[in-house]
Amino acid sequence: MNYHIIIQEKFFVSYIEDIYRIHEEDNNVIWVRGNEGKNIFFKTDRSVEYIGNDPAHYREKLSTLKPDDKLFVSWYDETIGNLILDMKLPNPLYVYLVGAEFYSNPFWWHARWLFDPMTKRKLYRERLLPRFFPKGKPWLWYRAKNWWRFKREVKEAYQAKLETIKRIDYIVITEHSGPEVEWVKTLYPGCKAKHVIGTFDQHFDIAKDLPMKAVPTEDEPLKILLGNSSDPNGNQIDALHYLKHKVKTDCEVYSFLSYGDKDGKEWTLDYAGRHWGDRFHAVTDFMDKATFVRYLNGMDVVMMFHNRQQAEGNIMIALSLGKPVFMKPMNPQFGMLKRMGVESVYDVRQMHTVDLRKAIVDAQAKREATLKAIEREYSDQSRLNHLKLLLK
Repeated sequence: MNYHIIIQEKFFVSYIEDIYRIHEEDNNVIWVRGNEGKNIFFKTDRSVEYIGNDPAHYREKLSTLKPDDKLFVSWYDETIGNLILDMKLPNPLYVYLVGAEFYSNPFWWHARWLFDPMTKRKLYRERLLPRFFPKGKPWLWYRAKNWWRFKREVKEAYQAKLETIKRIDYIVITEHSGPEVEWVKTLYPGCKAKHVIGTFDQHFDIAKDLPMKAVPTEDEPLKILLGNSSDPNGNQIDALHYLKHKVKTDCEVYSFLSYGDKDGKEWTLDYAGRHWGDRFHAVTDFMDKATFVRYLNGMDVVMMFHNRQQAEGNIMIALSLGKPVFMKPMNPQFGMLKRMGVESVYDVRQMHTVDLRKAIVDAQAKREATLKAIEREYSDQSRLNHLKLLLK
């Protein structure tokens, strides 16, 4: 029997549907963290069990596993990882690499490489410095006392996280993402997890059939989609600064701020308001998947400023729609796409050297080749075939 622990995010609804589409529902038990109705965008009529938020209840559920049962975890955080370690469960452990659960905790341990200079300064000034320079405290004494305590806490949190990562037997991610698994092993020495193939529905089969947006005329500003959420991981402030001071093409920027980090949203809106004015558009509406794909099709260029893997669905949709995507080479997804044979991916740090209108034309001309490359990993048929192999 296969047991799945998932969180209430909308893309996990399609994961549940995939299990039913391959007729494996009788061999799979789905435990959903949280209480029913916690997330209005997580809706399913399928047979799932909501297991609340109490780790003691999680322990009770996990204790029912037989040794040969497989355990699949989507969002492998410290709560689940520590429970599995403490219980010494012998079951094969499969973890879907979503992203933040590997790279965002412990937060200050990974902050050194996740954030670009402007975003990092903002985080340090708004979240870290108040801890060491509180009002009304003799700051020299207080800083000395708490700095070493803080460093110790961060290191201890990392060491605890390392032990949970070392317990993973298999990391589930797309076929060409082997280097991302190796990156996890670099961040967490001692991790010996094997790479197995699997992914979620990234809406490829919706995007591939939509007609391409017309190339803007020379008199029209380009519509640039920046990032995928208000999370500071997207380095939105740095990206907006780069666009304003380096990229001379007339453009307007659209950014999804409907979910993510509250402070990140405020910081982005503040910077954009001061430097971009009405040429910045905050997208704050939640959309169903079909509406979302159509909205993205209205963009001309997609720009991602993450240093880590993120926004896989947005990227795959954009490429399937014939858009050029600019991202950082240090992001493992950049290399993954190149290995897949996708040519419409560019180094975002060189964006100012690229004729963006020509890049749009080239991406549209290469759309069929891009679709073939993406289809091998992200089509419904490919995704379901890999899921069958995982669950057998």
